[in-house]
Amino acid sequence: MVESVLSFCQRLNIKVIAEYVENEEILIMFRNLGVPFRQRILFEKPSPDLNFPDLAIR
Repeated sequence: MVESVLSFCQRLNIKVIAEYVENEEILIMFRNLGVPFRQRILFEKPSPDLNFPDLAIR
């Protein structure tokens, strides 16, 4: 499934970001598949973007 989506996106020149890279095994898998960008929860927990507007409903 991942390979099919990646191949489809590459043909359409769409950049792909792999999310939930939680361990070294998943990191290596995405690297071997040629995924150029990875969200690295393995190395750093997500943090809020302080420049992003607050969209919370009040």
